[in-house]
Amino acid sequence: KTMSACVFCTEASVATTATSTTMEAFPFLCAQVGVPPTATTGRQAPAALCSTCHNLWEEATLLYSNMQGLLNLMGRRVTSIKQRIGVRKQDRTRAASPSRPEAMMNWWYPQQLPVTNNTQIDNSTIANTNVESNTDIKVESIDDIEDCLDLGEDMDLEDVEIMPDPGHENEDNDGDDDGGDDDLNDPNYDPNEDEATTSKSDGGKPKPTPRQAQPGQDYPPVGTLVSARGRPMISVNNFLYNFRSTSTTLGKSLWTCDQAHGKTNRARCMVRVHTTDDPINPKYITEMNTHNHPPCAEGVILIKKVMNKIRTAALTTTDTPPQITKMFKQELEFAHRKNGRKVSLENIKRSIRGMRSDAAAEATMSSEEVYI
Repeated sequence: KTMSACVFCTEASVATTATSTTMEAFPFLCAQVGVPPTATTGRQAPAALCSTCHNLWEEATLLYSNMQGLLNLMGRRVTSIKQRIGVRKQDRTRAASPSRPEAMMNWWYPQQLPVTNNTQIDNSTIANTNVESNTDIKVESIDDIEDCLDLGEDMDLEDVEIMPDPGHENEDNDGDDDGGDDDLNDPNYDPNEDEATTSKSDGGKPKPTPRQAQPGQDYPPVGTLVSARGRPMISVNNFLYNFRSTSTTLGKSLWTCDQAHGKTNRARCMVRVHTTDDPINPKYITEMNTHNHPPCAEGVILIKKVMNKIRTAALTTTDTPPQITKMFKQELEFAHRKNGRKVSLENIKRSIRGMRSDAAAEATMSSEEVYI
C-alpha cells in the first residue's frame, strides 16, 4: 500500500516491515534527524518510508547492531578489569525484551545517562558538556561511528602494539641489567646456579636442591637388587634405596633411602634418587638431600647381590636348594669375608623354598582369576 509521504522526506512512501532489530535502531535514527518516532500501540515503531530512506534505514540498523555489540563487549571487558583491581561491579540494567541488546551505554542520548550512587562526577566535565547543544552531540555521535568503522576496516594485526603487563614490569627490572633474559640464550647458562641462591625458605631451612652430575662428571653406577620380600631395590655409592614410584610420562623412577623409616637411626633419612624407568638397567639422573648416616659396608651390598642371583636361580630353574647354594658357594664365602659375619646355608635353603612356594601361590591365584 502506497502512503502519502515519507516520514523523513516528501517522497512517496511504501509500507515497511519492522523487526526487533530495526525497532531498536529507529528511535536512534529519529533522534539524529530530529523527527519524533511514531507510536504504535504504545511502543516506538518505524513508520512508512520511501525506498531511499528505507535503504539508509537498513544500513543504519546494521551499523547500530554492530556498534551496540562492540559496546556490550567493551563493557564486559571493563567490568572484568574492575573485578581484577578490586572495584565493586556496577549494576547494569537490562531491557525487558530478551531479544534486546544489553544497554551498556546510552550513547545516542548522552544527556540522559543514568547516574548511580557509586559514580563520582567531575563538575568541570559536566559544565563543558552542557554548553554544547544537542545538535552538536548528535552530529558528533554519527561522526564517531563512521570514524570507528573506518578504523576497524583499516586496522591490521601488525598495527596493534602489545603492551607489557604492569604487574610483571618490576619483576623484570629487579635484577641486574647485566643478566636478564639474555642468560637463557647463553649456552653456558646453568639454571641450577640461580636455584642455589634461592634454595632457602622463609624459616631459614634449606630447601632440597637436586645434585645432578655435571657434563664432565661420570654418572654413578646403579646396581639393581631385590629385597627379602621380593621388592625392587638399587644401590648407588654403597647406599641402598627402596622403590617408591615411577612415572611413564616423565620416564623417571623415584627411590627412597632404606633408612627413610629410621631403622638404625632415630632421624629419618630424606635422600631420594631419580633414575630412568628402565627396570633392568636404570640410569642415574639426580639425587635430592644428603644422607644422615654412613654408607653400607661393602659386604652388605655383596650379600644382597649374591642373594639376588640365588633368587633368580630359584625362580627360573628346577635345581634343588643344595644345588643352588653349591653353585654360588664361592661368591657367598667372599661376601661373608667382606661382611664379617656368615649367613647360615640352611637359612638360604629355607629362603629358596619360600620363594618357590610364594611364586606357586601367586601363579595359582592368577589362574583362578583368569578362569573366573
